[in-house]
Amino acid sequence: MIPNNLTKFGFDTSSEKIDIESLDELRQFINTNFEKTKHINTIKSSFSLKEIIEKEFSTFIYNGEFSAAMILEGFKFKQSDQNAYFNISKKSLKKFLNCI
Repeated sequence: MIPNNLTKFGFDTSSEKIDIESLDELRQFINTNFEKTKHINTIKSSFSLKEIIEKEFSTFIYNGEFSAAMILEGFKFKQSDQNAYFNISKKSLKKFLNCI
C-alpha cells in the first residue's frame, strides 16, 4: 500500500497523485535489478536512484513514482524529507551501479 503523503514529487503535500497503472515498466526494471535485504540501505536515496535510471533510459521519472514502484514491489522504506531509502541489498545496488 502506498502512503497517503506520497505524491509524484515524493513525500509532500502536493495533490499530484501517482498513476499506479503507469508504473509497470519501472516495476519490472526494479524487480529485475534490485534484491531486498533486511536493513534499509542509505547509500542512495530514491532521488539519486531515479536520476541514474532516467539517464539509463533517457526518460523522466518522478521521484514519487520511483518510490511508489519500489513500495509496490515489496521494498521497505525509510522516509527522509521528500525522498526515501529502501532495503536494497548492497550487492545488487553495486552490480546495478557498475553496469551503467
